[in-house]
Amino acid sequence: DTTDHLNFWRNFAPGARNRRTDLRYIYLNGGPYNGWDTWGASPGSRAVNYIRNSRMLGMMPFFVFYNIPDGSESYELDLAHAQDPVYMTAYFRNLKLFLDIVRRESPDDLVGVVLEPDFLGYLAQNAGKPAAEIRAATRTAYDTGVLDSSDPRFPDTVQGLVQAINRTISKHAPQVYFGWQMNLWASPAGGFTTPIPGRGVIRITDDLGIERGRTALRREAAAITQYYLDAGIASYGAQFVSIDKYGLDAVGSESGAAQNPAGSIWFWNNDHWNNYLAFVEVMRSTSGLPVILWQLPVGRINRTMEENPYQASGRFEDLANTHQRYEDSAPVFFLGDTFTTCLL
Repeated sequence: DTTDHLNFWRNFAPGARNRRTDLRYIYLNGGPYNGWDTWGASPGSRAVNYIRNSRMLGMMPFFVFYNIPDGSESYELDLAHAQDPVYMTAYFRNLKLFLDIVRRESPDDLVGVVLEPDFLGYLAQNAGKPAAEIRAATRTAYDTGVLDSSDPRFPDTVQGLVQAINRTISKHAPQVYFGWQMNLWASPAGGFTTPIPGRGVIRITDDLGIERGRTALRREAAAITQYYLDAGIASYGAQFVSIDKYGLDAVGSESGAAQNPAGSIWFWNNDHWNNYLAFVEVMRSTSGLPVILWQLPVGRINRTMEENPYQASGRFEDLANTHQRYEDSAPVFFLGDTFTTCLL
């Protein structure tokens, strides 16, 4: 919500320069003590301003509510917080503050929320047991009064915690469109029958070929999705699931990826992107919920011939592969691109 960012969206140019989009998103993170609700002139003003400016711009505000971790994150830290009654008491009060802001600032317009990225992924990958068997301080939802005797009594497990969070949202701000974020790397114990390569499940076809690789990938996607469903993510009004790619453009996340894309984890070609969509297809069929593709990078591939309406040359300059100027293949795959033929 800086002046430069808002002015970007206010530049309602015609034609190919039009910047109209349906939604934008921001993180509400940092934990319930010195996190997002302290980053402004008044408690929660980060969310207040974002909703108000989004509505004035005709855009739907989405928030990534990411507060089971605080200053850092890991399996051990997230689990410790989820099991700590003091921390989770503050967490539910913090969640209620956010929902009160939504109800006040946007009583009849959609607000979207992506819940707790990586939290359940860490558990799936490391806990060795389902969410229903992992202890959590769910009772703090009732101790704070966020839930009461009129609500179902959820158990003191991670499954109960997920259900309590969903119930809290649907009870206090029913206009919120919310869902849980899933992870491509969240391999549950016994979830796959084919070893996942070190470069990630999306590159499993590099070694196994398309047919065998996609079969293994679909099994893995079903196992991951089922772990999250068993954890309660689809309960009490949840309306979607989301899936990550990675938070950085591929070349920015890996040195040498532009020179050796075949050895990269995140610089994907057409086969890998189709693997990603096959993974998403299984998520959709297994969960029965729409899938949001979350945190897709924006960098393009160099030597593009795609029209650039902002340059007199009509073309994009090559990216220098420096900070905020990295290459990535996501826009090429989803939005199309044009390149000249190179004969070797």
